[in-house]
Amino acid sequence: MATPQDLPKNIAIVHCLNYVDVGGVAKTGDYINMKNYDAVTFAISSATVTNECVLTVQQCTEDADGGADAKAIGTGKTSTFTVAASDDNATKTITINASELDCQGGFQWLQLTTDTAAAAVIGATALCYRARYAEATMPSAIT
Repeated sequence: MATPQDLPKNIAIVHCLNYVDVGGVAKTGDYINMKNYDAVTFAISSATVTNECVLTVQQCTEDADGGADAKAIGTGKTSTFTVAASDDNATKTITINASELDCQGGFQWLQLTTDTAAAAVIGATALCYRARYAEATMPSAIT
């Protein structure tokens, strides 16, 4: 049976968006490379939310392009969600499977962004799991 101590051996944990006031300026989290993982769950934590905040996960072709080639994930896939003004000190999650990405087109990176209208303190952590090539040390999800 797996124990909590086994978690870092089975999941790559990436802090992709530091707690930051996203009010008035769109924020972008670290790029997550899905090459080595079959799925990722983004855990979004909110501290103080005065206006609703919309977060979007998009797929990209590389990690340093500034999101110029970002596009929606899969047909009918919900990759946008809202943190409501009443969601102070709440956590929400969104899960993306690698099979939903356009890997044939080179889209194997994920990027989390916030909208510009919100006044909220938001943080995000990516939990990458089902490693395609299991090793003693989990492969990186941000290189």
